[in-house]
Amino acid sequence: MIGEVKDQFVPYNTVRIYDYVKNNPGIHPRKKGRDLNIVNGDTQYHLDVLHKLGMIKSKRRGSYKVYYTVSILGKRNEDILAILQQETPCEIYYILLEIQGRSTQGKISRFVSVSAPTINWHISVLINIGLVTRCREGRL
Repeated sequence: MIGEVKDQFVPYNTVRIYDYVKNNPGIHPRKKGRDLNIVNGDTQYHLDVLHKLGMIKSKRRGSYKVYYTVSILGKRNEDILAILQQETPCEIYYILLEIQGRSTQGKISRFVSVSAPTINWHISVLINIGLVTRCREGRL
């Protein structure tokens, strides 16, 4: 990929950002810039170049815009990749995988060190994209 794409020269940082998006689909541009040590304006410029070349696509996720390579197909896949790029929902998901999916909001909040309402919000997002399900037991 370094060098030319569609008979056009591609700057080195554009290649670095493309590789980063490819390896971290659904990630927010500020995280890209910090990890690659590229300032926000330059990061956005290179993302725009990649978008114009048809190599990446973007999607609005709440108040954030996240990026994927064009090979990522389907809204569900995009949603899953974007949510798992965020630290707290990713931690919650991995905790549920480790304990084989059966836990309470309180237990999860002790592992993740955030409040129970925050856990509830993230669990709701994970439910909406279909990664987890909620099952009530005991008192209703």
